[in-house]
Amino acid sequence: MGIIVGGRATLVIDPGLGIRNGETVLREVAKLSKNTEMYVASTHFHPEHASGVAAFPAGAKYIVSQVQAQDLEELAPAMAEQFAKRSPAMAELLKGATFRKPDITFEKTYELDLGGVKATFMVMGPTHTRGDTAVWVQD
Repeated sequence: MGIIVGGRATLVIDPGLGIRNGETVLREVAKLSKNTEMYVASTHFHPEHASGVAAFPAGAKYIVSQVQAQDLEELAPAMAEQFAKRSPAMAELLKGATFRKPDITFEKTYELDLGGVKATFMVMGPTHTRGDTAVWVQD
């Protein structure tokens, strides 16, 4: 999980497993940033990376690759069911969790200027999943 704060916007990467973890991440973001413009991204569709996005406000723009968007739609719900069966704790964390549709998708790369800090999204997959994404941060 990462929080990148720029002069005008904040980016959160991989906000965790389920809504409760996503809410925890949002509380930490509030301690670090007063930016009203927010972005959230996941490095791949697995629930410990992407299901926390559901806790983010509608105004937070969700960024994923086109391939990851397809993975989220086609594969994420079944993967969440598998994770929920692993332990009662995971089942509880995934209770009510959904996978949000992205607001911004890209094919190979995407540049995001947070205000003095630039995040470059790059599709690395298929590796662990079809839509693996890395984010290179430069200030």
